[in-house]
Amino acid sequence: MLVALGHSSREADQTGALQLLAGKSYGLVSLWLLGIGFAAYALWRLSEAAFGVTGERPGAGPRLRSLGRAIFYAVFLVPDVHGDRRHRP
Repeated sequence: MLVALGHSSREADQTGALQLLAGKSYGLVSLWLLGIGFAAYALWRLSEAAFGVTGERPGAGPRLRSLGRAIFYAVFLVPDVHGDRRHRP
């Protein structure tokens, strides 16, 4: 948060933030809940892309937007394989 506000000279690092959260007593549960939430949201949007979006006009536009959103949230589920290699000697 301090980096975003410009109060720190350090560069923001998402991997470090996730490791810090995982180190807390509630952190691992929080990360699992976030992952389950992202997966559920991505599956919901994927179902809209496949079967149509409720309340929207029929057509490719709303379905493609739902597909894009599904892909966006599914990306959060992919582990950072290269991130672990950066911090090892």
